[in-house]
Amino acid sequence: MKRSTQQILTVFFRLTSLATKLLLTLYMGRYLSLEEMGTYGLVFSATSIITCMLGMRTDYAISREIIAAPETDVAVKMRDQAAFLLLNWGGLAFAMIALFFVDDLGLAPTTFLFIFFLSTIESAADIIHINITSLGNPFWANVVFFVRAASWVFPVVLFGILFPFLRNAHFIFTLWCLGATAGVAMGIVSWRTLPWHKTFNTEINWSWLGQVVRQSAGIWLGTIGLTSGVFLDRFVVMKYLGIDSVGIITFYASFAIALLTLVHSGILSFSYPQMVKLHAESNPTGFWHEVHRTYGQVLFFGTVLTIGLGVCVPILGSLLGKEAFVQESFTFWLMLAAFWVRCCAEPLYYILFARHQDRAIWVGDILFLIPSLGLNILLTPIFGLQGIGYGALISSLLLLMWRGWFVWKKESGKGHHAMTLPLSS
Repeated sequence: MKRSTQQILTVFFRLTSLATKLLLTLYMGRYLSLEEMGTYGLVFSATSIITCMLGMRTDYAISREIIAAPETDVAVKMRDQAAFLLLNWGGLAFAMIALFFVDDLGLAPTTFLFIFFLSTIESAADIIHINITSLGNPFWANVVFFVRAASWVFPVVLFGILFPFLRNAHFIFTLWCLGATAGVAMGIVSWRTLPWHKTFNTEINWSWLGQVVRQSAGIWLGTIGLTSGVFLDRFVVMKYLGIDSVGIITFYASFAIALLTLVHSGILSFSYPQMVKLHAESNPTGFWHEVHRTYGQVLFFGTVLTIGLGVCVPILGSLLGKEAFVQESFTFWLMLAAFWVRCCAEPLYYILFARHQDRAIWVGDILFLIPSLGLNILLTPIFGLQGIGYGALISSLLLLMWRGWFVWKKESGKGHHAMTLPLSS
């Protein structure tokens, strides 16, 4: 298959995966109660946070090491990575057992089991996806991603419409488990030709794993901070407002997050490799031209999407027969504004990334959690669900200013280009 065809299909699989998630949101909005949607939101959020914790982002370092390594070394390193991930799973099992006995959220034992299984299988799937890409087959990595993230949505919707007794969160979790497991199996099968038999007589290199963990620690903590800052609001809402309100915020968040995902898929995924290349070639004129072009596209595309979603989604909520969605439209607009700001912050992230300012990136991502969680806890009891929107907007503005400061600071130190950056004046 030609490379251009693979690239087109890769974008297709990515956008289709996003479309299926929105289809799932519409299905839940139409056929599930707010309580069932709230349960889904809690499990999805817990899984997202725990998944980024497991493995401690060892893929950040290991993916670079296996790119040009001999096949035997690739097999040994991935075997060691899998052993470390299994240890993480054991720690998660003990933590969740302890949490179950002190939990005051009222989650059923089956819900805890779904969180555990989904977190473990998704953490494995993430590592497999990154390793397949590093080994030179991004097209197959995205095929596997589609199977894992999207393929199961179609039977969920079909069977849910045909059989009303299946319209519940647990049925969704069951098919999600099956889809994720299928994706992991496909990834493992694709490595069947590696010399795994040569790893049997090789001990696990714990010293090397420790070095990898140290290399990845900052990125790992930053990933946790950024992910937790987005998803912990569901648990704050659960504590102060109840499970039905979690269902409302889950519905709205799906569309708000889609805004950022579309900007990433449609613009940034094509622009940032060019930014990295131009910076590596010491071409500041070309680099800043690419930055300005990217910013213009992000601002235009992001603004059009924000306005479109802001108008259509509340109307859609009314058509789905959930008056609560309409009543909380202002909360959705606040969330959209927050993610619009996040879109504006993403080109700054890639400027820092291209210039190897990794510390500024991961420290900012860690710090993002502090105002996000703190403001959610402070404002939700006062403003209700709107407090979540206010907290998200303020936190996103602070992240934008943090990244903008480090971009501007380095350029101002050079004495040029400083005043040409959008949002830096």
